[in-house]
Amino acid sequence: MTGRLGDADQARLVQSGVRPLSPSEGLELFDASLTVDRSHLVPMGLDRSRLRAGREVPVVLRGLVGAPIRPVSRAAQSDATPVAQTLAGLAGPERAEALLQLVRSNVASILGYASADAVPGDRGFLDLGLDSLTAVELRNQLGNATGLRLPATILFDYGTPAALVEHLTERLAPKQEDGEARILAELDRLESLLTNLSQEDPLNASVTKRLQSLLAKRNPAQKSAGSSDAADRIRSATADDLFAFIDKELGRS
Repeated sequence: MTGRLGDADQARLVQSGVRPLSPSEGLELFDASLTVDRSHLVPMGLDRSRLRAGREVPVVLRGLVGAPIRPVSRAAQSDATPVAQTLAGLAGPERAEALLQLVRSNVASILGYASADAVPGDRGFLDLGLDSLTAVELRNQLGNATGLRLPATILFDYGTPAALVEHLTERLAPKQEDGEARILAELDRLESLLTNLSQEDPLNASVTKRLQSLLAKRNPAQKSAGSSDAADRIRSATADDLFAFIDKELGRS
């Protein structure tokens, strides 16, 4: 039955707690099944310690493994909170990149790949080796990590990691997202970039000028008030005051 499975598929089975059977073991179990008066038998090898160490033991195996039943909602919340908070603090390309890494790493883990680098963003999930069961497992893991409620068909609706990331990005950053939070996040990002810009950098002057221009546009009332104050000072100044101002600005003694 497993003759057509590749190395990645077999590695995934082992990781899930299913121990591979040798041909002799399979034949012995088949012979034994003929002597048992039962309609449904499943000959399989189980690695109980690996099953107990997994995220969640399948319902049909809990009686054999003896693992405690953990509420899915609590497990999801404890696992998802750090990732969901990290994603919420990102915006634009950074969030998309983090989501792509999340999807690729989960695919690699489920399929037994060495790392996320083995999962191209533009390759179809089915071509990568996902089937209906592993698709549901991936859906559950991504839902737990992002805090989103994802439909069972999401991996078929968005057939590549890149397409899925685009959808998740839209879900995590809806149009009605708080405008103030987005603006403040962008300002924090800009501040971080400017911190690394030295005073000697030729770009510093043009950046400073641009920021001053933007600030003036955001505060037209202050600009008008400043211009009005300057005009009032000029109108009330004496000739000596004006000459002193010119001498000071031109650097004359």
